[in-house]
Amino acid sequence: MTMNTRRLIPLILTVAALPLAAAPRLVVSTPSLVPESKIDVVFEQPMVAQGELGKTVENDLIVIEPGLPAKLFWKAPTIAELKPEGIPSIGTEYHFSAAKGLKHLDGSAVGDGQFASVSSEPFRILAANTPNRWSSNFSPSTAGWMIVFNDDVDPAAVAGFFGFSSDGNLRVAPNVRHATAKQAGYYRTNYVTWANRSDPGRQRVEVDPATPVKNILFVSPNSPLPVAKKWELKVLKGLPNAVKSTKLGSDASYNVGEVKPFRMERVYPQISSETPRRILLSFSRKLPAHIEADEISINPKPGDISFRAEGKSLVIEGDFSASDRYVVSVGKGLSSSEGMKISNPGNFDTVFERLESEILLPSEDEAQLAHGLRKYAIDTVNISSVKIRIKKLSGEGAIRAFQGYRSYTGQGPNHTSVEPTSPLPYSLVSGETILEKEIQLGTKVDTGKTIQLSWDDLLPAGLDFATLFVDVVGTPHPDAEARGKRN
Repeated sequence: MTMNTRRLIPLILTVAALPLAAAPRLVVSTPSLVPESKIDVVFEQPMVAQGELGKTVENDLIVIEPGLPAKLFWKAPTIAELKPEGIPSIGTEYHFSAAKGLKHLDGSAVGDGQFASVSSEPFRILAANTPNRWSSNFSPSTAGWMIVFNDDVDPAAVAGFFGFSSDGNLRVAPNVRHATAKQAGYYRTNYVTWANRSDPGRQRVEVDPATPVKNILFVSPNSPLPVAKKWELKVLKGLPNAVKSTKLGSDASYNVGEVKPFRMERVYPQISSETPRRILLSFSRKLPAHIEADEISINPKPGDISFRAEGKSLVIEGDFSASDRYVVSVGKGLSSSEGMKISNPGNFDTVFERLESEILLPSEDEAQLAHGLRKYAIDTVNISSVKIRIKKLSGEGAIRAFQGYRSYTGQGPNHTSVEPTSPLPYSLVSGETILEKEIQLGTKVDTGKTIQLSWDDLLPAGLDFATLFVDVVGTPHPDAEARGKRN
């Protein structure tokens, strides 16, 4: 028994010492295989001598299915970097196997057969947006959508995978074309197509604005979306990339929103002392550049009437001085810029309210002294004439005038307020009257005029130094409704 036991021990040791063939490991620098991925194959034992390090050689060690031609760069005796001579196909699973009969440097076998699988990034939509969504002229019924893919697409081949639909089962076919570099803007440089990912600079260089961007589509309705709620842009799965090597794996939809009727929302008169009267109409949609004469009418009809479209607004100008009340008629033939008919044609009343009669004088005007102008500006609104009176004040009269002036300005000593304010009566100011003058302005109602008083023309000769109290009284325009002010 002892002899037999001793004969078995060497046999057992010989079996245990037989090495098992170890398979390589695959290390990819990115979660999925992409054109910029770094791919390392790590062996359990050295494959090359030190003298082979830093060299690029033909790949006869690793088999890649489907085919991906590559060379090997030895980074370490056990690590070879796979350097593809092209880019991997998008949406593809690659299998890596060791060549049959492969051996380590010491002659031991490398485990053959498949040792790793890795998928490239799937074909997908990276971004979807409608440009100018926050513009005042934006209209969801005609707005186009920018659809950004991670690979090139052919508009002619994918048009059938897009469509606009509403909750009422309305359908509108799309226009599908490549976005231009101008339309794409930052999408072109920030979302690089698959073929350019290993060298993004090729897509980021300046190009002609009209250049089509191959991985970005501009999708718009081929006719304006009709009035309905919950419009969506739908993208169907199965949409292929340009070379038809892969397809979109799932449906996508993007909210367009509600398309509301085209309507006239507001009519209101605009009055300014600096410009003639005009009427402004506000609409829910952008107007066409040209408005036909029978689409908008005014009663009574003003002279020199004209229409000017500004986005969603219509400016009506003319001579509106004949009346304060007008009726604006919007005809049923009026259409928006995209061709949608007005939903609320009819007659709309508008009334001009008269501007308040005012005289505006600066409380302090150092410019007439600092620049040697010796002029004093008075602004008027709805004033037909002004009466100017000036008193020359003595020392005590000047003090009393300044004290009384607080009741007009409301500014008391030490920044206290004086209430209520009231005009300072000219008759209560002690002094010698040196000027009384009335100026006829000849202005139309609701218009303003600035009067420039020249002290050289108004004041008596030889009056080089004096304290003066100036009183200006305005007569309201006979067609105005408010009273004038006095300073």
